Amino acid sequence: MKPPICELCGEDFRHEWNGEEAGGGLVQFADYRPLPSGRMGHPEGLAFFCSRHLIEARSLHTLTLSEALQRMQN
Repeated sequence: MKPPICELCGEDFRHEWNGEEAGGGLVQFADYRPLPSGRMGHPEGLAFFCSRHLIEARSLHTLTLSEALQRMQN
């Protein structure tokens, strides 16, 4: 799993992250693919966002991660 660093702006909120929404949270997008059982890593289509970007990211969860990031950058 990647550390809790915002996919959009790069804000590192590891010092606040406790598995809850302190500092930000995870968003699952349309292209989400879970990892096979027993495999380590970070699933495709799952991304961390800081508290500034979390609500907007969640509103775009029906898009792929790439599409959502493009919209958020514009």
